Amino acid sequence: MIENIIISLPRVRGMADVKEKLRATIRQVYAQVTNGCGRPVCTNPNCASNPEMGSVGTQQEAQRLSIELGSKILSNHQEAIKLCEKAPPFFTLASIQQIMEKAAKENDYVPVRRFIGEVFAHNESLNQSFLHEGLMGVACTEQSGVNYKDAEEGLGLLGSSEVSDLYYNTVSRALTNLKQDLRYSKSSFESPVNLRQFIVLLQDPSLFDPFRCKLFFVPFTSCIAALPEQGLKILKSWMKDLGLEKLKFFLTTVQSMLSMRALQEDLVPILHKDEDTHGAAEFLHILYDINKELNEPISYLEFYNDVINERLLDIDELAENFIIWQKNLDRGGNQFTLCSYIFMLDPYTKSRVLLFDSKVQQFEHRQGFLNRGYFVLRVEREHLIGSALAQMELHLIHDPSVFKRQLKVKFEGEEGIDEGGLQKEFFQLIIKELFDEKFGMFTWNKESNRYWISHTSEDTKEFLLIGLILGLAIYNGVILDIHFPKVLYKKLMGISVGFDDVKEVEPTVWKNLNELHEYSGDDMEEVFGLNFQVMYDYYGHSNCYNLIENGDSVLVNQSNKEKYIELYTKWILEVSVEKQFEAFLKGFKYVCTGLFFEIFRVEEVELLICGDPELDFKDLENVTHYDGGFDVDHEVIKNFWEVIHSLNEEEQKKFLFFTTGSDRAPIGGLKNLRFIITKHGDDSDRLPGAHTCFNVLLLPPYATKEKLREKLLLATENATGFGML
Repeated sequence: MIENIIISLPRVRGMADVKEKLRATIRQVYAQVTNGCGRPVCTNPNCASNPEMGSVGTQQEAQRLSIELGSKILSNHQEAIKLCEKAPPFFTLASIQQIMEKAAKENDYVPVRRFIGEVFAHNESLNQSFLHEGLMGVACTEQSGVNYKDAEEGLGLLGSSEVSDLYYNTVSRALTNLKQDLRYSKSSFESPVNLRQFIVLLQDPSLFDPFRCKLFFVPFTSCIAALPEQGLKILKSWMKDLGLEKLKFFLTTVQSMLSMRALQEDLVPILHKDEDTHGAAEFLHILYDINKELNEPISYLEFYNDVINERLLDIDELAENFIIWQKNLDRGGNQFTLCSYIFMLDPYTKSRVLLFDSKVQQFEHRQGFLNRGYFVLRVEREHLIGSALAQMELHLIHDPSVFKRQLKVKFEGEEGIDEGGLQKEFFQLIIKELFDEKFGMFTWNKESNRYWISHTSEDTKEFLLIGLILGLAIYNGVILDIHFPKVLYKKLMGISVGFDDVKEVEPTVWKNLNELHEYSGDDMEEVFGLNFQVMYDYYGHSNCYNLIENGDSVLVNQSNKEKYIELYTKWILEVSVEKQFEAFLKGFKYVCTGLFFEIFRVEEVELLICGDPELDFKDLENVTHYDGGFDVDHEVIKNFWEVIHSLNEEEQKKFLFFTTGSDRAPIGGLKNLRFIITKHGDDSDRLPGAHTCFNVLLLPPYATKEKLREKLLLATENATGFGML
C-alpha cells in the first residue's frame, strides 16, 4: 500500500527526492507504531514501546496510519507526531547473561567491553536498564519501574567477570560525568525517569565495597548530595521499597566505612574536612530519614557511630564541628560538620554539644555583664522552695536571660564558694522537697515507681519552678534523682501521647481500660456499669468530671467504648494536668530552648536529666581518685573493690545513691563520674560517710574485707538519701 501511494505521486522536477524522503519517513513511522523504538518504556504516545499506546489494528490499518502521520511530518503539520530517536543500548539481565556466555565460549570479551562502554556513555541508557515489562516499568514518584533483583544480579556479573577492571573504571567515569550533569542541569534530576540511574547503581554490590570506597561510594554519595530537593524526595520514596534487609545491609556497610575512616587518625586528622566521611554521613542521613518514614523498624541506636563519638571526645575536634555548625545555622551555610548529622551522636556526645552551647552563651553573658556574669541564687536552707521561688520570680519579671548564665548557689548564713558542690547540693535538696508527697505537687504510684503531676495542685508557681529547676540542671550539667514516666518527656518534647502511655502513669487504670477494650460481650453496660464520667479524690472529697456533655447519664457500651477510652486517656494525660504542665513547660523553656529540642530524642531526654541506669563498676574503678593516704595498691582499696564487684545490682545502686545522691551513672556511664575515696580516720566501728555533692566516699581503713563489707552495707542500707556530711 505504501509503495503504491508513493508511485502514484505526479512526476515533476525534484519529486524523486520527495518520494524518497516520504518513503523513509513513512517506513520509520510504521516501524515505530508497530514495533516501537526499542526502549523498555517510551513516553511517546505514537510508539509501540509506550505501554499506554493501544493496538493499531491490522497491517493495512497500520500502513494507512503511517502514511497519514508521515505526510504530516513532511508538511510540518501542527498535528505532526514526534519521531523517536534510535534507542541507545541498555542493560537487561538476559542481555548481560547472553553476551557473557558468548564471550566465555569464544574467549572474546571485546563485545562485552563495548557493551559496557555504550551503556555507561549515556544517562538514558542506564535510566532504561533493568526495567520491568509493561506498565510496571513506568517511572513515577511512587515507583521506579526498575527490577531490583535483575539489576543486582546483572551488575554483579559484570563486576565479577574478566572485564571487572574495565567495568569499575567505566562506572567511576560515569559518576564523574553524572556529577557534572548535576552541576549544570540540576533541574532535570527532578524527573523520575532521569533518577532511575541512581536506584540502578544502588543495586551494584561493588558500590559498598570498602576497598573501592574512593572509586565508587564517595562520588556516588556526592552525586546524591547534589540532587535537588524534589529528586532526593523521589529517590527516598523508591528506596523504601528496597526492603528492610537491604536497608539494614546499607546501614551496616556505611557504618563500617565511617568507622574505618574515623580510625585512620594519621590519614584523616580532621574528620569534618574529609570527603569520604562526608559522603558516608550524607548517605546515612538518607537511611535515617527513610527509617523514620517507615516508623523506625531499625532502632535509632543502630545509627550511633561509636568511633565517631570517640573522636569527638577530643574537645578541639568537637569545638571545631560545633563552631562550623553554628555558622551554618546563623548564615545559611552548608559546610560539612558532624554536628549536622546529630543522629550519629550518642546522648553523651549530644550532652557535651549542649553544654558547649551553654558555655558559649554563658561566656557571652559574662562578657555583657562583666562582674555580674553568673546567675547567683541565694537561698535559705530552712525556706528552700520559698526563697528560690521568690528570687526566680524577680528574674522572670526583670531579666529572664539571667537563667542562661552559669549557676552559682549561695546558702545564706554559710561560708563557702560554689565550685559545683553547693550547686549539686541545692538541686538534691530542692528536688527532695518538691517531690515530697506532703507538698502535694506530685503523686507517687507504687506499681510503676513513678511520679506524676497531681491534678489537685492548683498553685502553678511551683510547677514553673520545677520546670526551671530541670532546665537549669540540664544547662549546668547536673544529674537529678527524679522518677518521671516517659510520657512526661514525650509531652516535654511536643510528641503526641496516647493510651499506651497511661500504663506507666496509672497501671491499674490502664489494665481496666484495656479489659474494657478487649471485652466483646453485648452485656457491657451490666458488666462494667460505666458512664462518661470520671470520679477522683479532691482533698478527701469525691469530685466528678464529665468526659462529654451530660456524661453522667451516658452509659459505656460496645458502640462508644473506644471513645470513652480515648477521652479517659486524654483526661489523665492532658486535661486534668493542663495548667500544671503548661507552667512546668514554660519554666523549662526559660532555660532550654531551640537547640535542646533539635538534638535530643525523647528516649534520650531522661538519660540527660536523670543519668544512665546501666552501671559498670569496672569503669568507676578505672577512673577513681584516692586521697588521705589511700592509693590504688592499698590493701583496703583492693578489699573495697572486691566487695563492690561482689554486690548484687540493687546493693550497687544503693551504694551509688549513698555516695553521689543518685542511683544512676552520668550520661555516658560511670567512666564519666569524678569519684574520690578518701581515708577517714583509723580502723574503728564507725560507718563510712559521704559528701554526695562532691562524690566523695569517706572510708575508714577497716582491718578486714568482711568488716568493710558489713559496715559499707549497713551504711548504704540505713542511708536516708542525700547523705551529705
